[in-house]
Formats: sequence, structure tokens, C-alpha cells
Amino acid sequence: MIQKKTISKNGSAVLNDMTRIITWDNRYSVEIKKLDDQHKELINAVNELVQYCLADSTEVDEYFLKTIQASSSFAKEHFAAEERLMEAVGFPERKEHERQHAAFAKALLALVKEFEEGRRTVSSDLACFFSAWIIGHIKISDKKYAEYIHSRNISFTA
Repeated sequence: MIQKKTISKNGSAVLNDMTRIITWDNRYSVEIKKLDDQHKELINAVNELVQYCLADSTEVDEYFLKTIQASSSFAKEHFAAEERLMEAVGFPERKEHERQHAAFAKALLALVKEFEEGRRTVSSDLACFFSAWIIGHIKISDKKYAEYIHSRNISFTA
């Protein structure tokens, strides 16, 4: 994970290549509108965190904390929606998927606690973690339940 921002040759703050602004791409789609919309919101939250890391002012610490707390709350709502869906359709890997959600929430809370305790550089760690995890999770784990649902022509209201 990145530890902090660096200064480019032209003097602007940049993060290393592990954290960048993410643009929604249909490769991330699970072809379930409600969940895709939620995934887009999570990606927007990640992008806000990345923008924070590029800022160079301690005045934005409060904004960062509010953003990560709101993002965490939204992620919990999203995870609950996914878990209800997986249970409703009988997805066989639901328990493992739920464990991934729980592990993410635990790691995120630990990083938030470090930030609250004054370790300002953890913001870059947090943005990087959130970014890498959410994209990896969507592209691998979420695609599994989507494939399961679509391959069985299961109809539902998400």
C-alpha cells in the first residue's frame, strides 16, 4: 500500500499508481441495476477519498473522516442488500461472500480508528485499501453471484 503522496516534477501532489481515480466500466457490471448503481456509488466514494489524499491541507481531515464514515455506512447497506439477494436465490457461496464483507468492514474500521487517533498518513492507506478491495471484490466475488443468478434465469426485484 502507498504510505503517502509524493511530489511530481511539476510540484503537484500525486499518489503512486496503486491509487487512482476509477471510472465506471461495464466490466464491473453485475447486470443487476440496483447493485450496479450501488457499486457506482462506492466507486464515487473511493474517488472522493483519492481526491482527499491529493489535497495538501489539514483542514480537510474532518471532511475525510465524514466521507469515510458515510462510505462505510453505505457499504454496510450495500453488503446487506447483496446478502439478502444471495440468500433469496440460494447462492451456494453466500457464506464465503459474507465473510469477505465482514473482513473488509473490520479492516476498514481499524484504518478509520488509526486516522481518528491522529495518524494522518493512514488516509492514503485507507484510500488505496478501499479502492483495491472494492474493484477486486466486484470483478471477482460479485461476478460469481451474478453469473449464478443469470445462468439460472432467476427473476427477482432487487
